[in-house]
Amino acid sequence: MPQPCTLSDLAFAAGEQIRDLGVALVAAAETETADAPRVLALARATVDRAMPLMLEAAGRLVVPWRDDAPSAGPLDVALLAAQHEFSLRTFGPGARAKGVVAHIRKELEEVEAAPGDLAEWVDVMILAADGAMRAGHDPAALLAGYRAKLARNFARKWPDWRTQPLDAPIEHDRAADAPAEPAPELEPVPAAPIPCALDGAVALSVTYEDGEVDA
Repeated sequence: MPQPCTLSDLAFAAGEQIRDLGVALVAAAETETADAPRVLALARATVDRAMPLMLEAAGRLVVPWRDDAPSAGPLDVALLAAQHEFSLRTFGPGARAKGVVAHIRKELEEVEAAPGDLAEWVDVMILAADGAMRAGHDPAALLAGYRAKLARNFARKWPDWRTQPLDAPIEHDRAADAPAEPAPELEPVPAAPIPCALDGAVALSVTYEDGEVDA
């Protein structure tokens, strides 16, 4: 008897759907065949299957916000995870990059109008963290990136602040930057079967034989 799906199972299954779509699109592009109807049908089927899986995964991530949640404490992984859970539950899943950026612009206008108001600066911080986590960076990665960027800034060469205008950004000396190392090549991860049962019997894979989409 298959066991109920875990959150990892759901995420893996959604990724498999999207991967299969990518394989089909690449194949169609490389062969340059007039196969648009099949690819469009595959795209629709993939979205129909992957979206419920991603929504179910998001639903399992969120937890009710407690009224007794601590109002003070370190900015750590647990606090960022709680923020992400609240954001997904309140504003829905997905990157929502344009909406987050537009909201940040609005908050920056409020910062300009009241630069001494701590709440306005915090709003920008919350939105920036929300955008990063919605873009796929987990709380631990966000904190690690913050620390790494601070360390990089500490090590950079900066001009004397007394020679810089008060109303303009102070840029570091880019000529002193070391050349960036190329990113390492990643080995492809082989697909593996998912021995679990999904509620509603949602299909876990897409097959396309003889030009048809497995529905």
